[in-house]
Amino acid sequence: PGATFTVESQTGDVNEYGVGAFAIATNATATIGGTDLTFTSNNTHYVDGALTVNCPLVPTGRQVFRGDGTLTLAGGVSAAAGGVRVEGNLTLVPASWVNDVELSAKDNVTIAPTGDWSFGGGATLDIEDHSTLTLATGGHKVTIGSPIVSEGTLAVTGGGVLQIAAAGMTLGKLTLADGATLAVSGALATGGFADVLSVREDDESIAFGKEFKVKKRVDEETGRTVYSVKRVPGMILICR
Repeated sequence: PGATFTVESQTGDVNEYGVGAFAIATNATATIGGTDLTFTSNNTHYVDGALTVNCPLVPTGRQVFRGDGTLTLAGGVSAAAGGVRVEGNLTLVPASWVNDVELSAKDNVTIAPTGDWSFGGGATLDIEDHSTLTLATGGHKVTIGSPIVSEGTLAVTGGGVLQIAAAGMTLGKLTLADGATLAVSGALATGGFADVLSVREDDESIAFGKEFKVKKRVDEETGRTVYSVKRVPGMILICR
């Protein structure tokens, strides 16, 4: 606790001589730079302080980050084989995530991007059952480009916009707070109605922007509430 660890330059495989993992205690800080940070074995890292990775993280083996601290992946993530899992009360500060790396969340995880953030490509975002993933938008736009299929809860806060860019998002519950709003990408909302969201527990906070027309129904087979949307042309109001 209280220690600071800084690596300015490194390259190669952390697992070259076996399993390699980080354990960052409360009030401790670790900053990793260099060409890349590569793990070829599955590892569990404990982050109760602050871990910042300024170079690309290359998780060719599955990497689990668990704790109550902050994980900043400022250099992004590359390589699709391993995936990244965040657990506990961890806060993840990500760079853009548009490659094929799986991201999963368990317990009460927060994603807090420092600007507009995109998640997509061939990646999957998974929220474990009975878990809550909070998107702390900080007033920015967060674009989800792959469908989330989960019984967990997605909570959107911070006054920003959650843009759904992939049809078929299925959640246990979705909540919006602090002025956060929902939008849909143009490709999904062009033409007729598109089913973009279904939830097990409906919430009165769910509302799309004024430029969308919304139909809401209960699916008889699943019992879920389904939101279908389409974009409507702008209206001009003339007052005399």
